Amino acid sequence: MKKIKQLEQQLAQLRAAIEQGEQPVVGLKAQREATTTERARIEARLAEIKVEQESQRARIIAEAQLVATTITSVYLNPRLLERDFDVVVVDELSMISVIGVLLVVSRALKHVVGAGDPMQLPPVVVLNHEEQAPLARQWLGKDLFTYLGVSIFDAIGGAKECVLLTEQGRSNPAIIAPINHYVYQDMLTSRPETLHAPGIGPHLEWPLMLVDTTGSKARCLKPSREKPRENKYHARLAVTIAQQVLASLPPLSPEDDPTIPRVAIVAPYRSQVNLTLRKLREAKIAHLVHMGTINTVQSLEFPVVIFDVVEAPGNTNPWEFTFDTVLDEHNMATGATRKLNVAWTRAKQKLILIAHRKHLRDHLPRSGQDTPKGQRLMWSLVEWAAREGCIGSAEYIDPDQYDEKQE
Repeated sequence: MKKIKQLEQQLAQLRAAIEQGEQPVVGLKAQREATTTERARIEARLAEIKVEQESQRARIIAEAQLVATTITSVYLNPRLLERDFDVVVVDELSMISVIGVLLVVSRALKHVVGAGDPMQLPPVVVLNHEEQAPLARQWLGKDLFTYLGVSIFDAIGGAKECVLLTEQGRSNPAIIAPINHYVYQDMLTSRPETLHAPGIGPHLEWPLMLVDTTGSKARCLKPSREKPRENKYHARLAVTIAQQVLASLPPLSPEDDPTIPRVAIVAPYRSQVNLTLRKLREAKIAHLVHMGTINTVQSLEFPVVIFDVVEAPGNTNPWEFTFDTVLDEHNMATGATRKLNVAWTRAKQKLILIAHRKHLRDHLPRSGQDTPKGQRLMWSLVEWAAREGCIGSAEYIDPDQYDEKQE
């Protein structure tokens, strides 16, 4: 009997505990229902706000006297595609595909104004399976200048309803001079403020200079058929020069954004970019330097640009890009000209060119150098920079201390 009473007491305690536990559960269920109701109310209100926002956007676009937008926004915003405008102005024409231009100018009722540079980069197209879309590059990678055959000579002569804007306000005149001569036919002038730039090392007196790796241990190697060329010596040299440049830069002004690098290292090949970037990280200055291919610096500018030609003696001859001509048979800029022009004109106050001058000279095609169509722009730029200021790479890397195997 005693055992039974103990069990009955335990059972009563358990029942009491269950009853006490059910009370919080009931409360939690009520809270959940209240929360669900509140969530539904909030979601309904958010839906109303979204409708109101869309209505406001539509009203703003419909009533606006001026709309500034990107090509992509026109693709994605049906309100913009439905709106007609008296005048449509398209900037950076060389970077927009013919299809993109046709889309936006179709909204113009009276006038279309296009602004851009046929001597700079065309639209960038990345195709993983180009064979599956053979016409994609033809139309997505072609700009209006190319499609219409509008050349720099048309702009100079005022042909095909073109006007040439001749004043540049970015680069020091010493930097822009060779591009002005070979690319823009000596038509550009520089604003007075481009002359006023602080001296930046190395060699404060040279806004444009060549670091010649002739006689050094520089080697350009192509590790495999699939992997582009790379030059370990040039990568080390570029980082060493960047360190000196960073040490000589003037203090930031209140208008400068401290998060934006003031130095860029640019190379034509992705493999060289990756190699140099690793060395920048080893030197703990990667956050202070923009490192990229020519395509990555379009529309950007930097106080200092270090341009690495990469080519040097090794197991491969210079790539055709290196000795492409300034113009093609139709007087249009070649792909190399458009790339080199962009890389060169990103520099505001100093441009440092790294090149193996003897190697380039030894492989330079001899035909046509005396005519604009036959001029090899890369070589012409190297020689121009050498006349402005030239030093050997041994000033930065001790030949006795450099070992490629340790790079």
